[in-house]
Amino acid sequence: MPSTIHDLTAEAIGDLIKSQLAAIGEKTSNEVTKRLIHEITPRVSRHVQLGGPKTFREPDKQFLIKGFYYPGIIIEFAYSQSFEQLRQKAYDFTVRSGGRVQLVIGLETGNKKLFKISAWRPEFCRSENRDAVRMKTITDQDIIRDSNGTLKPGCLRFHLRDFGRDLATNYPGAHLAEEIALDYDVLAGYLIDAEQCDVPPSPDADIIMSEYSFSSEEELTPEDEKKIILKVQEWCSIMAHDQQRIMVVVEISVSGQQLPQHITLAALFFKNPPRFAMTVGCIESESA
Repeated sequence: MPSTIHDLTAEAIGDLIKSQLAAIGEKTSNEVTKRLIHEITPRVSRHVQLGGPKTFREPDKQFLIKGFYYPGIIIEFAYSQSFEQLRQKAYDFTVRSGGRVQLVIGLETGNKKLFKISAWRPEFCRSENRDAVRMKTITDQDIIRDSNGTLKPGCLRFHLRDFGRDLATNYPGAHLAEEIALDYDVLAGYLIDAEQCDVPPSPDADIIMSEYSFSSEEELTPEDEKKIILKVQEWCSIMAHDQQRIMVVVEISVSGQQLPQHITLAALFFKNPPRFAMTVGCIESESA
């Protein structure tokens, strides 16, 4: 994870949220609200540090406000058989962030057509005369599309205040009750589009693809030399510990660097200035 389907669906949902934020910004005359929306940024491939073990997690999609470390909203995908792992991630984000992550949206896809949605928030309470945070389930595995492919009605709604903690303090006067709506039929459409894009390549049966090889006239750069030396050294190390294997035996000399002498058959020839031609041969190794 994430798969191609999950990547494409997450990107589409992110675009949907961005478009609704933009619409709110266009219709409002409240400058603080406009500034807040302008400072909300969707992110991918960003690690989030959390408290406790496994201190870093990388959400599939996240919305971050400029100047904030923790994203307010996170979107995570999972296959249905790994729902507990999805729930564990939601717990980590909501609780181990100290309640700074405001909303985790979890989306599950099944082996057939099943598509479900869940959502969690942090909830604060008193424990041993101290503030404590726990996870609260808002939506619990609502079905968007059943295993037969039938779409179900529904909508997940959240608000501008969910994009970060203490926004009333940081953006006084902003219209934090403005609503974002994720209609289930729209989410299902994104998943269907992604499924149609995730198709295996068809083989080109009538096309012969020639292998690429350097000619003796092509230049070999010092970086090429280094890569080839490291690769051949790796082969030699592997083969030296497996005497029953068919192996490629190589002798290589580049800029005065010679590989171990027990490798006897020449497979790569280098000239100075660096140019090369390649010959690869295999022999049955002798028993130890």
